[in-house]
Amino acid sequence: MTSSNEITKPEWMSTSFFESAVISAEEDNTITVISSNVKAATAPGDNYGSDMYRAVVKFRRRNETEEISIIIKASKQVSDGSLVKIAGMKKVFDQETAAFAVVFPAMYNLLNEVPSLSNQPFAAKYFYSHSDETASSIVLEDLKRSGFRLADNRMSGLDMKHCLLVMKTIARYHAASLVLYQKDPTMFKPFMNSAFSYDEVTVMEPMFAGNVSRVAKEVEKWPEYREKFLQKLHNIRDTVMKQWYKAIARNDEEFNVLCHGDLWLNNMMFRYSDNTGEVEEVSRNKKYIMASSNEITKPEWMSTTFFENALRYAEEDDNITVISSDVKAATAVGDNYGSDMYRAAVKFRRGSKTEELSIIVKALKEVSDGAVDKIIGMKKVFDQETAAFAIVFPEMYNLLNEVPSLSNQPFAAKYFYSHSDETVSSIVLQDLKVEGFRLADNRISGLDLKHCLLVMKTIARFHAASLVLYQKDPAMVNPFMNNAFSYDEDIGIWEFFASNVYRIAKEVEKWPDYREKFLQKLHNIRDTVMEQWRKAISRNDEEFNVLCHGDLWLNNMMFRYSDDTGEVEDVRFVDFQLTYWTSPAVDLHHFIYTSASDEVLEHSELLIQEYHKALCESLTLLKHPHLQLTMAMINRELHSRGLYAALSTIVLRSIFLADRSKATDVENMTGENDAIQLSDVNKESLKKLLLVFEARGWI
Repeated sequence: MTSSNEITKPEWMSTSFFESAVISAEEDNTITVISSNVKAATAPGDNYGSDMYRAVVKFRRRNETEEISIIIKASKQVSDGSLVKIAGMKKVFDQETAAFAVVFPAMYNLLNEVPSLSNQPFAAKYFYSHSDETASSIVLEDLKRSGFRLADNRMSGLDMKHCLLVMKTIARYHAASLVLYQKDPTMFKPFMNSAFSYDEVTVMEPMFAGNVSRVAKEVEKWPEYREKFLQKLHNIRDTVMKQWYKAIARNDEEFNVLCHGDLWLNNMMFRYSDNTGEVEEVSRNKKYIMASSNEITKPEWMSTTFFENALRYAEEDDNITVISSDVKAATAVGDNYGSDMYRAAVKFRRGSKTEELSIIVKALKEVSDGAVDKIIGMKKVFDQETAAFAIVFPEMYNLLNEVPSLSNQPFAAKYFYSHSDETVSSIVLQDLKVEGFRLADNRISGLDLKHCLLVMKTIARFHAASLVLYQKDPAMVNPFMNNAFSYDEDIGIWEFFASNVYRIAKEVEKWPDYREKFLQKLHNIRDTVMEQWRKAISRNDEEFNVLCHGDLWLNNMMFRYSDDTGEVEDVRFVDFQLTYWTSPAVDLHHFIYTSASDEVLEHSELLIQEYHKALCESLTLLKHPHLQLTMAMINRELHSRGLYAALSTIVLRSIFLADRSKATDVENMTGENDAIQLSDVNKESLKKLLLVFEARGWI
């Protein structure tokens, strides 16, 4: 389908333009632009005085190919009109350029001298500007890549939390401008007049007066207000520009600051917490303004040396020197049951340039021994995930990148670095949040059809690439011939699994229509859960096998959403500790029966059809069509491993879809007396699925 943000790229937006912009942004004259993909950055109606473009620019720096996403703000290239004329004026454009290029950096310098105010930008980073008879434009950082977006509630206005955050941020902005004025008043000469001071602004009068007339027409219908306000509105209409001038005029004897001048909800972008969904930052802010539950004590092993080694490896530059690191928890309680996830904003120096990079550090849990901790903490499991990120995935990408329609479609975060010693084992990865990815919002109810279809397409491509890689070099998948459930040391996990089955059985015991039919079966599963689980996921080397993710559920994937429509558009998988060479049915059952909504579960055949289509297309494009499965073969695989669907539902679904406000502490859920939180929706879902599994002979 053609998206509303598809455009015809303006002629002035040439390779030369992008080269100048990226060279300025990266401060590197060796850059050569390869290509640019330009789309509208905002929806119709969001910007009334300018056109906003989002450009993904691919460029070459020395021998490396890189990519950057930028925002280009240009004067509207449309027929003459009131707002267009004022916003397009050269004077106004020069003011905005001066703000971004000259004044804001000076204000940041003042703020950065104070630790509690430092590294808190109030606007996108300025990269470049250009103005000629063709167009006037400013090139800025793409805030979407840092996880910012327009507020969702434009029609109803902003709530109290959003508004308080705006107040804090604009106060800091005003304060910095006032101090800068005391130090150098000449910095503010460009802003001593506003757009409404220029002669050209008279074209605004028809629009302003027309709007007041329309409001007056509406008030005329309100008996209780007509007599009191109608004449006043007509008076305002007749002198609207004179009153507007008076309202915003500066009095040099009073308290003045650098005002934004058009501070409304469409001129600000917000970032929201992955953990709570609450707003946490406005515009662009490297430090959280509001206190959050993600504050932590940084582990001792997370030293300057650790970050220096990680960045030098990631950036392939031994000259990097780390200046500071700001570490926070990357996930909420209950989101990760076998590892601790940290988000670190690392400031570093490369040559004379100071830069900053946000990274994810994944480390084995530093907690007392427990069921999940015991299995996930094993060195074997950690080595498997490291091998996946550092060795196997790059080879799979090499295969996919040979096919234009499959290239540049990562299925996971970029790997930067790993380290393991007697203190801790850790992996350092790209921060997907910076790229605009986040966890799905609908954990309690499961994923809807659009999310699920996207997952099916992506896991099919992942499976196909792994299969072709195996054909070319079977040794590459040797580390994945066993998984965590194959190891003798993992006995603790079975206590956790058995306890979950027992708790489900206790719940089913309360359901008269189900007790007689299913209670004994559940007790049988509990007593033999280890043997049944191993049987369900075991590999048959005579059948169709791929590299399975092994733990494919909604909290092990992050999604990116369209700014225009809010629809899901991309996905990345995380957490490959249980990756295993086995039947694709393991991933399919695990995902569908732990993460799909009840509505999607009733039409799960649509997901399998999408998977089959994407798998066959990928194998054909990778020039291995002979490896394709028929739909009948996939259904046989799924049926033969139906026990795994039942186990995934009984053992995991109720835990994975638990209420966030009552997040399950899996580390301590090894006793059968621990309560399980089953919502009414979960109960009804489980009842339906038990009947389905019985009818199919899976339990």
